[in-house]
Amino acid sequence: MTDPNFEIEAQRLSLTFFDPSNDSHCDFLVELYNAPEILATNGGIAPPIGDREAARKILTGEQDERLRSGDMYGKYLVTLKSPPPSDNDTPSLALHQYGEKIGIVTLNLRKGQNSFTVPEIGYWFLKKGRGRGYATEATGALMKYLEEEKGQRELFGFCNPDNKASKGVLKRLGFEARGIATLKTFGGIVGAVWARPGMNEDLSVYGV
Repeated sequence: MTDPNFEIEAQRLSLTFFDPSNDSHCDFLVELYNAPEILATNGGIAPPIGDREAARKILTGEQDERLRSGDMYGKYLVTLKSPPPSDNDTPSLALHQYGEKIGIVTLNLRKGQNSFTVPEIGYWFLKKGRGRGYATEATGALMKYLEEEKGQRELFGFCNPDNKASKGVLKRLGFEARGIATLKTFGGIVGAVWARPGMNEDLSVYGV
């Protein structure tokens, strides 16, 4: 089992692991993957999730992968911070149970013939969590954690070439635009490629 006390704190947000045994976590994943604003921009790479048990199965498999990768890859649940619990609250309740769930930040290192050798970072936020800088803040907090705690600085970011909001997030995070490419690992969709400064100019060395 992954560390239930794991948390990355940002100024306004908290990033934690998903817990497959927590029904509210499963229900949120269903809500996120079925949200019109997500389906309109994800390029079809992540189809809707049918129900709570389907989400639980996904999160359970991801939890197993976390154990193999040292709690690094997968989805991070993003919630708004809340005031500290009162004296009447149960001390064992985690911070994210008091906050409102607004999105996820992801880190993936895909496997297979057309996969990249460097992980890709991503972010999906519900409409209520957009337009306030939350995606930039949460993703930046994860990037800081990965570099300081895991030694992982090289990262890709991919987005729809027409998604101005997503490109703005990547630019604010310091990524460099590296053009447009056919991304075979995502089923051949055409995407804008962004990379961290200092990565090789020839992206083919990473499998792009």
